[in-house]
Amino acid sequence: MSGPGKPLTDIGVVALLLGVAALVAWDLTHLSGAYAQRGPVGPAAIPSVVVGLLVLCAALLTVEIIRGRAQSRAGEGGESGTQDGGESGTQDGGTHDGDGSGTHESDDEERDRSGGWKTAVVLAGALVLTIALIEPAGWVIAGGLLFWLSCYALGSRHQLRDLAVAAGLALGSFYLFDAGLGIHLPAGVLQGIL
Repeated sequence: MSGPGKPLTDIGVVALLLGVAALVAWDLTHLSGAYAQRGPVGPAAIPSVVVGLLVLCAALLTVEIIRGRAQSRAGEGGESGTQDGGESGTQDGGTHDGDGSGTHESDDEERDRSGGWKTAVVLAGALVLTIALIEPAGWVIAGGLLFWLSCYALGSRHQLRDLAVAAGLALGSFYLFDAGLGIHLPAGVLQGIL
């Protein structure tokens, strides 16, 4: 665990996962039988898998939270402020400047703490932009922007490659839903082209 608020944030994510799983499970109980069933898989199959995966992710994250707390308690037990020869220094991988002051926090931890909010804001903005553009621009453009901005928010700086992958994912998912599942996503400005 890298910061004092980290366990609380992780517990919040577990609660969110379980809440979404409960919402989808509740919605499954209200699924009417009027939906057309294609083949052996009915309309409740995929949502049931999603519920199972959400609960599994919540359980695995809970185990990681418990392990992290146990490891941090074990790490606090036997540490002293000196290294082998009695010199004072840092034991936790921080840097030692030579003037007696050491930083107890690595640059990665500092970047992670400040960058977490930036990542969340960019991802939330990408989602809002997708919601706003999906009808007028269509899924291929809105989904492509969603995929591309998600790559950027998560740290990729290969703009052209990410744009090509995003376009491929958007087009592929459009045709998968349209031809494979019979679900028509909005084409928007590409109506006559797709």
